[in-house]
Amino acid sequence: MSQGLEALLDAMLAGKEKIGDRHVTRSRAEMPNFAGVPIEEHRRDSVGAVVLLVGMRRADLDTLPSEARALLLDLGERRAGQGVPLEDMLRSWRMGIEEAMGYGTEIAPQIGLDEGEVFGFFQQAFEIVDEAMVEIAKGHRTDPAPGDPEEGRRASLVRDLLEGNLSPEEVDSGCVGFGLDPLAAFTAFRARAPEGLESANADERLGLAPAAAPRVGMAAILGGELSGFSVDTPPRAGLDLIAVGPPAAAGELAVSYRVAGRVLAAAETFGLVGVQDLATAGLHTAVIERSELGGALVHDLIDPVRGQPSGEEILHSVDAWLSAGMRVEPAAERLFVHPNTVRYRLRRYQEMTGTDLAVTEEAFRVWWALRRDQAQR
Repeated sequence: MSQGLEALLDAMLAGKEKIGDRHVTRSRAEMPNFAGVPIEEHRRDSVGAVVLLVGMRRADLDTLPSEARALLLDLGERRAGQGVPLEDMLRSWRMGIEEAMGYGTEIAPQIGLDEGEVFGFFQQAFEIVDEAMVEIAKGHRTDPAPGDPEEGRRASLVRDLLEGNLSPEEVDSGCVGFGLDPLAAFTAFRARAPEGLESANADERLGLAPAAAPRVGMAAILGGELSGFSVDTPPRAGLDLIAVGPPAAAGELAVSYRVAGRVLAAAETFGLVGVQDLATAGLHTAVIERSELGGALVHDLIDPVRGQPSGEEILHSVDAWLSAGMRVEPAAERLFVHPNTVRYRLRRYQEMTGTDLAVTEEAFRVWWALRRDQAQR
């Protein structure tokens, strides 16, 4: 391997986080279906793809090793469960190579390569990506309910409705075939599948197929999630958290499903429990998705305090005060300190950041910064 190629691989590995950020930002901007994918998971997978590409070229491999195939199969299955259509997945992988190639072109002059050499390297990389996309497609199309053919058709209908894969005629016939009203308004929902629960038992667990009444919804295990839709908000059924999207017609459930994925990601990040939707977890969802805004607020409102003596105690007290409805006494009870201690820490926070916590808008900016910092940490 030439010294120039070695330098390029080293530079790409060093810049993998930057490449991953560019890829994730572009994918989410151009393909809204990725909204249901937790952004940190999306970044991790994108960076992992760069590491895989560099590792294969460094080892001079021309075919994917078995462990890489297993990871790509898992990626395809996860994205299917998160409501990302296969077409978007494959397009996103192409975008990843384009972003990596753009990064390589930028740094080429610094490592003594010309653009032609970089382009030649990535032409070979596209062959690896083509093979990777075959494995992703296999995982994405894995039958969610092998075994009983009837159960397989039911689980496949759940997946196809939630991913928006069906024509209007297929939506109507599929719903009628399983006793669902195709004209009803349904709400998509998502939760982490309890251990041992199978698609065959999902409807019963959530009360979606009563014996003496028409079906009110359907559920299946998709990509490790208990996913489905119902005319009513599903009961918690012993689950810690269920995320739901807005009501939608059967043929438009993919939108509701993606929103439920965004809500689930936010609720899990911030430890929310119960039945959560955009009304209850929407701000937390925005904190995760508006990462640039959150990063700016953390820089201005968190970092100056954390570096000071007792900075963590001050931040913790501000957070407790906000959670207590901006009241000192309840915050002091939560913190097991005297109310004057809370007042002192609030005053110190304002001095360090130049923030006036008595102004609602500024207090909200502080809340946003604290939540973003929590998500990052």
